[in-house]
Amino acid sequence: MERWEFWLGALALGGIAVATLAASGRPLGVSGFVAATLGRRAAAPRLGSALFLVGIVVGGALAALGSGWSTSLADAAHARFFGAGASGLAALLVGGALVGFGTSWAGGCTSGHGLAGVSRVQPGSLVATAAFFGTAVVVSLALAQLFGGAA
Repeated sequence: MERWEFWLGALALGGIAVATLAASGRPLGVSGFVAATLGRRAAAPRLGSALFLVGIVVGGALAALGSGWSTSLADAAHARFFGAGASGLAALLVGGALVGFGTSWAGGCTSGHGLAGVSRVQPGSLVATAAFFGTAVVVSLALAQLFGGAA
């Protein structure tokens, strides 16, 4: 991918985030669109939220196919730890469910807190982002010690 494609994607995502905040008063977050699609957020339109989610999947698939990226569900490292068949797919589904639970419990995802919450200086997002990064540092150092990789 060329450098301009990354900048174009970043500008598009930033524009969508600003437009979503201006239109709804809520920052852009996939967990919010999932909640609205499932009918858990009455103020948000279900159809628009569902179309947004479908657009994420279709857009990602088109980008992957158009650029020659692999469209497999798991890479070699994932297959080594969880298996390539049904066990690997089950690990992805359980992981996705845990992420969904975590975003619901934390009031948003890492990107939402880190980008939208921190930029709006929301105390909960500042604490959540510090916890995400702190945990990531500790886990990466622990994994480097366990598996002998560079930290």
